[in-house]
Amino acid sequence: MRRAGCLWVFLGVESGSDAILKAMNKGCGAGLMRKAVGTIKAAGLGTHGNFVVGYPGETAATVAETLDFALTAGLDTVYYSPFQVRSRAIPAYRSRAAYGLEEHAGGWRHATMTSAETLRQTLELMRRTCLAPGAPLLTSEALFSLFSKGEGEAFRANVSGFFAAIRDWHRAKYAADRPAAERALGAMRAYLNDKN
Repeated sequence: MRRAGCLWVFLGVESGSDAILKAMNKGCGAGLMRKAVGTIKAAGLGTHGNFVVGYPGETAATVAETLDFALTAGLDTVYYSPFQVRSRAIPAYRSRAAYGLEEHAGGWRHATMTSAETLRQTLELMRRTCLAPGAPLLTSEALFSLFSKGEGEAFRANVSGFFAAIRDWHRAKYAADRPAAERALGAMRAYLNDKN
């Protein structure tokens, strides 16, 4: 893939918890995912990991496992997505009675979490990832399209630079460092203006 020009691999890791991965019928555990990240990185490719937060069975302990995976597996970028019932075909919906999964006008709840708690947990994962030294950069696969005009290493550099500016803005915001936040915003604007 690297020889063919591939630069980044997007992985649906989903969770750092083997219990949650089993509930999702993922077909592999966190250990195999870690090994895959290492193999991809050894081939010189960037790695992006998507995670779902709040799947039925999720608890504070399984969220902690996800954070540990995200911070230590060697991923370059990560995205945390709150659980949603988008399809009636997902295992959680098919087994909704067993999970106690109920939808309501304001969201959903199941035996171990509510949609409101999931949003709080997701924001905390984002905050802790931004503040952790050496952590992967927060992004979404959709935002990668901003840099689709670049090629090769320039593409990788643009992606990394833009999302590093986002991280720096979050860190400055949490530290109440207005000058640093303005510098980070300036860097983000420069990347965005360069792409238009």
